[in-house]
Amino acid sequence: MTKKLLYFWWGFLSDKIDPNDVTKDISSPCGDWSYLWSVFQEFQKRGWETYGVIDRDKEIVNKYGKNAFASFSEEKRFKVYNNLKWVDLNDLPTIDLLIIQNRFPTKDNSLPKNHPNYSPDLEIQEKLLNHYNNKTKIVLWDLDFQLTEEYEKKYNFWKIIETSVKPRRNHIRVFIPFDFNDILQFPTLMPYYNQHLVYCGSDYNRCKDIETKIVPYSNKYPGKIHFWGNWLKDSQKEFREKNKNIVFHDRIGGRRFREVYSRAIAVPLLSMEEYKKFGHMVMRILESILFGSIPIGFSDFYGIDKFLPKELIVDMDNYEKSMEDVMNHLKYMGYLDRINLRKRLVEKLRKNHDAKNFVDNLIKIEKKIL
Repeated sequence: MTKKLLYFWWGFLSDKIDPNDVTKDISSPCGDWSYLWSVFQEFQKRGWETYGVIDRDKEIVNKYGKNAFASFSEEKRFKVYNNLKWVDLNDLPTIDLLIIQNRFPTKDNSLPKNHPNYSPDLEIQEKLLNHYNNKTKIVLWDLDFQLTEEYEKKYNFWKIIETSVKPRRNHIRVFIPFDFNDILQFPTLMPYYNQHLVYCGSDYNRCKDIETKIVPYSNKYPGKIHFWGNWLKDSQKEFREKNKNIVFHDRIGGRRFREVYSRAIAVPLLSMEEYKKFGHMVMRILESILFGSIPIGFSDFYGIDKFLPKELIVDMDNYEKSMEDVMNHLKYMGYLDRINLRKRLVEKLRKNHDAKNFVDNLIKIEKKIL
């Protein structure tokens, strides 16, 4: 009998382009955009029926078809999307496995339901959990590191997973998955000398990392660090004026990630304080490699050596010299050496991050129970 996976996430699989203009993006892509397709692909290869809950890509894909996935792995991502089935929340099917990317209270899902900006993500999660609790195996993925002990005791979760080197409580360690057959699909290019560091992302509670790891370097090399995100908003005016040596840009969509990353000498892995304590790694490390750059890490991130070789890790106990050494190593690296470094990074990350191993681990867990 064919097994059925129901997966709930609150994001997009497509490039999030404007349904009225293929050249424009709706906004920066959510993290799901870059990796989640590889999870579905792996389950589909193994003969599972895969179900989603809310098709937020429908309008875009109906309008543009395969071109809605043009930023990378176009054929594979389009095929995965077409192989997905969608459930009716009022008539939920019998399934073998439910995976939920944990939702938590936000300003949008905490609004009144009749508010135009209301987001139903938390409401949908509660409905799924109330329906399937004690009926099927439920894996809760604490991808945003927001799960409270109180909430995890509320339901009978079979397993709780998180992408941390040192998981909290009794959570299971996983790493962000990807189809590693596709991670070197774009060629390595020689970086531009005026782009020492490129960071694609907004503040998101990373102020301390920016102040200790980026600002000192920007003062030494003004105009050589580029930030892409919500930095041009009025709320960031004070920060911009305080750090005039950083070049700030507006948010970009998925179609510009390759353009922005491919010429960057390096991509700094900036992190929230809570993430650093447990080694909670997000997708940026794989995105930087996928789109042609080299990630650098910092020694105050727990377990950073599991992701990067020593030559790409800045020693925060000797920041000034170490940062200079790491950056000089990359700035003056020959073209063939840069190509080989990117390949070495892929091989270092393959075992833990390959989608095959991610799904293997879930299925092994399932077999123990069933």
